[in-house]
Amino acid sequence: MAQTIGGTADDVVLDKSGNVIPDRRMRFYLDTSRNTEFTTFFSDAALTQAVSLVKTGSTGHYPANGLPLYYDDAIGTLYGGAERLVNSALVAPAAVTVIPSRGPFLNASTADGRYAPKAVHGDSTYLEPFPIWAASGSRAAVAGEIVLCYGTAVAAVSLTRLTTAVTTAGVGQTLAKLGVYTVDGAGVLTRVAMTASDTTIVTTANAAPTLTVPAVTIAQGQRYALAFLSVGGTTQPGIKATALGVGVGAILRRFGSGAGPATGRVAAQTDFPVSIAAASVTAMDDAVLLLGRPT
Repeated sequence: MAQTIGGTADDVVLDKSGNVIPDRRMRFYLDTSRNTEFTTFFSDAALTQAVSLVKTGSTGHYPANGLPLYYDDAIGTLYGGAERLVNSALVAPAAVTVIPSRGPFLNASTADGRYAPKAVHGDSTYLEPFPIWAASGSRAAVAGEIVLCYGTAVAAVSLTRLTTAVTTAGVGQTLAKLGVYTVDGAGVLTRVAMTASDTTIVTTANAAPTLTVPAVTIAQGQRYALAFLSVGGTTQPGIKATALGVGVGAILRRFGSGAGPATGRVAAQTDFPVSIAAASVTAMDDAVLLLGRPT
């Protein structure tokens, strides 16, 4: 079996400051310490046409020619990134990040430069529409507002747990839930699972509460949205998030990964409705941390 990486300018290579890295060789390794380099890549799924060099283009995408690469998925996890300049000399990568913008490509985490076949930011058994490593800030919850974070499953994922991260504690909430929606081609959301209400998840600061949901499977290629809702309260909790920048949410609503928005919100709700019309979702300029997992 062949595993695909890159292609169609989907993967952007960044340095630790978030700048693209143009015109650099991509290096991959079999171990976390990057002692054993892996170079056996091919330009075809049959693994017959060897590729001698993997390189970023002038915009920081790889491969430079925009075509996908393949390797034997029996190899398993690869580690790596782009070579970098140190004192004007090219050296092997430390923790360089690859940001996949769409498709069932190789994903990575900033923590160790890990690449995992058919993964969502490192683990194909998770739904992670917004990567954990990018959650560097906080967003204050709004009472009665559903917050949505959209994604597309690159592998079939069976869920029984939903997780978020609370930065500052709320006070007096009467309902707090997490949920899962599927999204159709018209942007209509259909609820497929939700947790029972547990207000303790929003009343403890610096915590990552996990709630159970009835088992549900999100099919490969299915557009979905993970959801957060709290109702009532005299002090609203802060949820781990990052600011996308003014107007970015609206742009992603039109041009986001797959089709439809990447983040959104629905005001004036007392619970998760069975269905949400696309027109009811307002784009927002923050992405909150929500995670779906099997156990």
